[in-house]
Amino acid sequence: GEMSATVLVPAYNEEECIHATLKSLIAQTNVDLEIIVVDDGSKDNTARVVERVQSEMGGHIITLIRIDNVGKPNALNIGLREATHDYIVTVDADTILAPDAISKLLTAFADETVGAAAGKVYTTGEETVYDIMQSTEYAIGQNIDKKALSLLNAVHVVPGPIGGWRKEVLEEIGGFQLGTVVEDQDTTLAVLKAGYRIAYVDSAHAFAETPQTLGDFLRQRYRWTYGTLQCFWKYKWAVVTRPFTGLGWMIVPAMFLYGIILPLSYSIVDAALILGIVSGAWSTLVVPVVIFMIFDTIYSGIGTFGERNWLRLTLSVPVTRFLTRYIAFYVLVQGLVTASEGNAVLWNKVRRTGDLRRLFATMLGASAKEINK
Repeated sequence: GEMSATVLVPAYNEEECIHATLKSLIAQTNVDLEIIVVDDGSKDNTARVVERVQSEMGGHIITLIRIDNVGKPNALNIGLREATHDYIVTVDADTILAPDAISKLLTAFADETVGAAAGKVYTTGEETVYDIMQSTEYAIGQNIDKKALSLLNAVHVVPGPIGGWRKEVLEEIGGFQLGTVVEDQDTTLAVLKAGYRIAYVDSAHAFAETPQTLGDFLRQRYRWTYGTLQCFWKYKWAVVTRPFTGLGWMIVPAMFLYGIILPLSYSIVDAALILGIVSGAWSTLVVPVVIFMIFDTIYSGIGTFGERNWLRLTLSVPVTRFLTRYIAFYVLVQGLVTASEGNAVLWNKVRRTGDLRRLFATMLGASAKEINK
């Protein structure tokens, strides 16, 4: 028989995309869906667009809940309270799903030990350098890392664009997790901590928008990096309390290594390269760094193999990895500064129009007044 699920679509100022998102949900095959849109205090026409789709559909399938702005995890929890099915699928309002995405995603729950399931995310376009950076990162993260990690029950994030959750597990952990800026990652880790497995379903495809300006890209990366720092801090004791689980022996150490140590060390590697070229220390400094870069490119090539525009993605790797590393280094330093100052980060969402001056004011911990002087 058909599987049934409740789809939660949290939306904040999504008038340009949500129509396409809802159309792709209505077009889902082999699944009985209840769609709940939670309009989180949008200041644009999001609600009106949803109402238009409702009337086109005879009004039955889509429920619209309008609330004051409470942030994404709270909005999801408000939707969760209204959900009537055993499985919850979360979909960001700038995402388009393949027609079989949800039915494929739900197959993961045939295994009783699975608490949540991650789908596979692609970018919607590959026109800009940011698209290419994101595509490469998605491909490597999903084709290599997630496949390997799912064997170890160490998939550490069920992505916002397409995620499946067992409703009773969400209720057991108190709903979508508050207190970090990455509720998807935080909630995934809470599910693991409660003793369930996270599945990765690479046949469940979602296409998500990428930031199209440097300001938006930095903001998104800053949120991810800062959120990972928050999650590392929140779950650090799992190393002691759950030592033989994916969470304890893989995820928390990896957050520390890849989230903090590696981005800081990359700059040392690059400094070594420059120093080696200047001082002529080819064999001791330059050759190892070049070998590292070649290895990185090959690894990325394996990760992106078989994706659309495979060759273009692979050939762009040396450049994009270089850019990505410095963005990672920059946002990590900013994140550590913010964390040490104890400032709450208010960006729950990447705005589509980046106010760069305010961004850098916030990042540098200065007030906008000082920057405007």
